[in-house]
Amino acid sequence: MINRRFAKGVREAAFIIVVVLVLVFLYAPTSITFIMSFDPRGYAANFPPVGFTLKWYESFLSDPTLLLGLRNSLIIAAASMVLSLIVAVPPAYIFVRHSFAGKEVLTTLFLSPLIVPGIIAGVALLTFFSSIGFLNSFPNLIIGHVIITFPYVFRVVIASLTGFDRSVEEASLSLGASWIQTLANVTLPLISPALVAGAVMTFAVSMDDLSVSLFLSDTQSFTLPVVLFSLLRAMFSPVIAAASTVLMVGTFVVIAVVEKTVGLDKLLALYQ
Repeated sequence: MINRRFAKGVREAAFIIVVVLVLVFLYAPTSITFIMSFDPRGYAANFPPVGFTLKWYESFLSDPTLLLGLRNSLIIAAASMVLSLIVAVPPAYIFVRHSFAGKEVLTTLFLSPLIVPGIIAGVALLTFFSSIGFLNSFPNLIIGHVIITFPYVFRVVIASLTGFDRSVEEASLSLGASWIQTLANVTLPLISPALVAGAVMTFAVSMDDLSVSLFLSDTQSFTLPVVLFSLLRAMFSPVIAAASTVLMVGTFVVIAVVEKTVGLDKLLALYQ
């Protein structure tokens, strides 16, 4: 009996140690970045900080290049989110409700951006836009982001519609509503958690993207990750840590909104 209790205690202790190590591995980099953003020292500062300051956030908010990158990132992410919803929902609806030749192949093609490396996608898009003479970087960035974020909406809407009770739609149609009215007043409201989940993932992926944005940016059309990457190539500055913290806080705000409106458990269930 004592040996069994001892073995059980060892297993529980080992489990706790593994969990703690995994949490440290996951959150130590972001935690250190957050802490270093308040370090009053400049370049090549060591951890831990020796004081507290907000001057790096002031520098971030007064840097026109960083602010332009942030503005561009927000605009591109918002546009990608809206366009991905518009482009992905109709084919997802058709794929769930109808059977036709080549359906599996098309599904694989629509989901393929999820497995194509970002660098390959960036080079391919740059080559394509150059070959057709379309060199306006800002629209190119939006198109590129829609291509890489489209599968997230497509996948989650398919998952939601697959488990959808079609008798509700049939009841609406039998009561005299048109197909458009049923779609707008019944189907879309009932799959709204999937739409919110897809929108959140699209916005987050677009804000975080570097590989595609790096190849499609120019001197005026660039995103915040591209600016931060360029700064890191030259030197490390706590301003980069401050900008990264702003992005992290923005992500947490989005997560909080999703938790209040949809619920993270429902959102994660749609991606399983």
